[in-house]
Amino acid sequence: MEKLKNVTKPCLHITINEIDAFFSLFEDNTIQEFLALDSCFRISDKYLLAMVLTYFKRAHLHVSEYNVINFFTALYLANDMAEDEEEFKYEIFPWALGEEWRDLYPGFLAQREKLWRKMKHRASVSRKCCEEAMEIQADHEIWSRERNEVHGGAKRNHLKSKEEKEPFPRGPGRSPIPCSICDDSIISDDMNILHVSTDSSPDEYFTHRNISWSFNILLFSNELLID
Repeated sequence: MEKLKNVTKPCLHITINEIDAFFSLFEDNTIQEFLALDSCFRISDKYLLAMVLTYFKRAHLHVSEYNVINFFTALYLANDMAEDEEEFKYEIFPWALGEEWRDLYPGFLAQREKLWRKMKHRASVSRKCCEEAMEIQADHEIWSRERNEVHGGAKRNHLKSKEEKEPFPRGPGRSPIPCSICDDSIISDDMNILHVSTDSSPDEYFTHRNISWSFNILLFSNELLID
């Protein structure tokens, strides 16, 4: 009797409408500028972007919820889960929330926890699952965002340059510290090109709150599941 072959269960079951909704996000001006300024792919490499798509599916978001603010919320959570350097992810605040990010970020963090709960705390994503996501429209330019090995892992504070010790976030409209290895045309510190889309105003999602800056950290359960 012929032995049954092991069939690997796919991580994602995604519809055409969901695919179109996800990739249309990368036509948004704010997301395009954000990705362009992250020239080292420190907070938006291909694996983190694949995690965003995975989170959308795990949270069972409707295609109408595939929007800019949910993109940045999922990307922030992906950085929480996958990155050793804590500071870089704070650059997401001004891009997601605009000039008033210092007052609005507590609501953004609450939105991140809401997304986490909708996924039933399944925020860890395997490399296999990321690679499966990348096979969807495999020729799309976002999947070419391969991070240079020089930016792998965490860097000890005493080894960081003066620029790397600069307080975060640097925005709005500015990237994480760029480097000559990843970008030949280093971006001027005087550049400010933030254009938040009028159809993705943070005021639609968060109540304006006058709270001073502090770093809130989400503590994850020991029961995180890995696909």
